[in-house]
Amino acid sequence: MVTRDGRDAFAVVSVKDLIALEEVTQNREEFLENRHQAKMREFRALKAGVR
Repeated sequence: MVTRDGRDAFAVVSVKDLIALEEVTQNREEFLENRHQAKMREFRALKAGVR
């Protein structure tokens, strides 16, 4: 960890760890997008059934 003015400024990580962090971020974004799409399909189906 590198600090600036006594506060954490940034961290030095291995390329392997950086790639793993990027994969986690991508997987999370895909998960959230898929969940959102499923919820929107459910909402539209419920809305269509009410009419």
